[in-house]
Amino acid sequence: MKSKDEILEKLKEKEVKITPQRIAIIDYLIKNPIHPTAENVYIAVSKKHPNISLATVYNTLEKLEAINEIIKLKMPCNNKIHFEYNLKPHSHFYCKECHKLLDIWDAPNIWPDDKRIAGHQIEEANLCYKGICKDCLKNTKKSEIAT
Repeated sequence: MKSKDEILEKLKEKEVKITPQRIAIIDYLIKNPIHPTAENVYIAVSKKHPNISLATVYNTLEKLEAINEIIKLKMPCNNKIHFEYNLKPHSHFYCKECHKLLDIWDAPNIWPDDKRIAGHQIEEANLCYKGICKDCLKNTKKSEIAT
């Protein structure tokens, strides 16, 4: 993953104006690897930058995606669009209880070098498991014991 300075330099090369709001968005993505939606980013960044608009957040996220610094995740497991700063291939797990989207690093995947998909041009692959995360399962078991 690239540093903030490397990302800002790449934006400058593409003649994108560097604003305090854009810097705050990049900072948020780097410091919060939680697969935020644009709305999540907006809510967090607007606390320090109350004049930022949701349109600015969307535009900045689109610019970052265009220069391959983030990935736009169209997640079939919760029908939302999330943004991810971690570009290494991995899968996801969506908890239907707490609504967290978690990285799964060692799950079986079909990646572009897999012989079963040889000859096809892969542009995107999203594998998302859906269920109840281990934290929510623990909380459920604790509440069952307490009753």
